[in-house]
This record gives sequence, structure tokens and C-alpha cells, in this order.
Amino acid sequence: MTQRQVGARAIPLGHVDRNPQRARIDHSVRAALNDQIGVTIEVMAPAVADTEFAVLHPALGHKTQEFEIVSQDQPGRLYASSRSRWTNRVSYFRYDKAGGRLRIRLR
Repeated sequence: MTQRQVGARAIPLGHVDRNPQRARIDHSVRAALNDQIGVTIEVMAPAVADTEFAVLHPALGHKTQEFEIVSQDQPGRLYASSRSRWTNRVSYFRYDKAGGRLRIRLR
């Protein structure tokens, strides 16, 4: 199975404020916006339907809270699998069709 990260947009630090209180606020606003944007990963679904596969997402930086299919080349349903094994670097899913390319947004 191949996968590649399509998008992990992070809002960069625009300026450095010498006031620590304002710098904390700036950091928290950036972190909240980056959490809403999330990361987009492109994966090939397994050749056998309903087979568990891992999605690596180190750029996300936390456990996946929600996910959605952004695009797919055949109709099917993506669902979470083995949630107890999810970490801040990997999540597990199943796809109810055999094969296909999926673009998944993780937040």
C-alpha cells in the first residue's frame, strides 16, 4: 500500500512579539486554526474489501479526532477501525470496496 501526504498546511509564525502574554495568544490562535485545517493524505485502499489499513499522519501532531473522504475514484464507505490503537502518528481504517485511491482529510 502506498500513501503520500497531499496537504498539511500550517500557519507559520508571522512575527515575534516580545510580550509573552500576546505571544501565547498568537500561538494558541495558530494552533486552533491548524487543527481546523488538518492534513490531507492520499492512500491506495487494500485490494480486498474491508481490510484494515494504517494511515500515517505525523504532521497532524495529535490523535485523529475526525476524518472525511475528500475524493475517491470509486464509491465506497470509509470507517474507523481499531481506535484503541490510534496514536498521534497513525490511525487505522477500513474501506468497504476493493482497491481504489482515497484522499482523506484528518483533523
